[in-house]
Amino acid sequence: QVLIGVGNGSPWNADIRDPNSDGDNLFLSSILAVDADTGAYRWHYQTTPRDRWDYTATQQIVLADLPLGEDGASRRVVMQAPKNGFFYVLDAANGELISATPFTNQNWTTGEFDDKGRPVLVDEAVDLGLYAVVPGPTGAHNWHPMAFNPDTGLVYIPVNEIPFFYDKTRNVEESKSFWNIGYDAAAGWPVEYPAGTLDAVSGLDGGTLLAWDPVKAEPRWAVPFPLPLNGGVLSTTAGLVFQGNKFGEFVAYDAATGERLWSHNLVGNAAAAPMTYEIDGEQYLSVLSGWGSVSNLIAGFTYGEAKAKEPARVITFKLGGTEFMPEPLVASITKTPKSPMFGEPDQHQLGMQRFAESCHFCHGAFAVSGGVVPDLRWSAISANEQAWDQVVREGALEKQGMVSFAENLTKEDTDAIRAYVIQQAWLAVTNGDAAAPGGQ
Repeated sequence: QVLIGVGNGSPWNADIRDPNSDGDNLFLSSILAVDADTGAYRWHYQTTPRDRWDYTATQQIVLADLPLGEDGASRRVVMQAPKNGFFYVLDAANGELISATPFTNQNWTTGEFDDKGRPVLVDEAVDLGLYAVVPGPTGAHNWHPMAFNPDTGLVYIPVNEIPFFYDKTRNVEESKSFWNIGYDAAAGWPVEYPAGTLDAVSGLDGGTLLAWDPVKAEPRWAVPFPLPLNGGVLSTTAGLVFQGNKFGEFVAYDAATGERLWSHNLVGNAAAAPMTYEIDGEQYLSVLSGWGSVSNLIAGFTYGEAKAKEPARVITFKLGGTEFMPEPLVASITKTPKSPMFGEPDQHQLGMQRFAESCHFCHGAFAVSGGVVPDLRWSAISANEQAWDQVVREGALEKQGMVSFAENLTKEDTDAIRAYVIQQAWLAVTNGDAAAPGGQ
């Protein structure tokens, strides 16, 4: 048979996506088994019925033989830790649910399941007036690979804790210019906020390297991180677990205890899982390193601005290796507004809304860039209306990836976005995060 992890629907908001029923929307967010020869349906288990939170079930699916049969007999099982925060163990032959246990904080269910194996939902997570759901759409476990070690019997999961505000009360219209999720893209965003707010918000996020026992359905050990979206995991027969993290470290842990045994600085950070291989009888360990990943685009304020764009590298290790990592690039970023603030509060509010819908996926929430793309607050283009229009409306930088938004945003919209960006630059000055021009 072939096992398929199925993604989510669009828009996320099921009341918009499927307004005339309250059905489960099969086979969204499901583990689906089909016959390998014919493609005929065999079985499925839906991890998130009628998904409305972007809880895909496309994460890694692991097959294993575990002592979960009658009287501890070996049983062929399917394991997955999808976005929704539950670790699932299913019978590989028929999809029967063996266990479903939260492996991190979650508030979209009560933690209970009905007699059909369906999660019991929390009303507020369904009604979504304005509700901070955990995990958010980034997921408790995203694409970063987890690993199963048959010797320890443990699954090693790169876990995220990132809440997200969902709000379906504002009228949301379909548009070609932004993410059509069916919720307010600016939910929970303030136009102005006091000093320390972004640090406090980023403090709500976190991550963990979690060793999970799928037989006992409980954690064995955990290594906490103050940042989420750390790298994928490799576990070896030598009893090691390797992972890169958001601090630029590449670390080896004891697979049984979680003890940190070795580390190396990568300069950049590693999101992908490492791999090991042998050439002429010698073992190598390689990992990809760079600066990017979606988190550094969307949530630059969480990760801090890059000193420079580190080039993507394949970094390889072996026992007895003698090479050295290059020194990190250093670039000076002058954080000073290039224009006086302009516009009234209503224009700033509109600009924030349109920025959230159309801009923040690359340029960062609250107009704070993580360094992968330019920070618009300090850009000379933002300071000049003509230059801004040439880029945003006429597509002057299309070859660099910045296409024209004139088809989908009015002149009023793009003017409001520019006003919001400049307002955020001066807010950074007020909050002590940037310098006023000329040291004012």
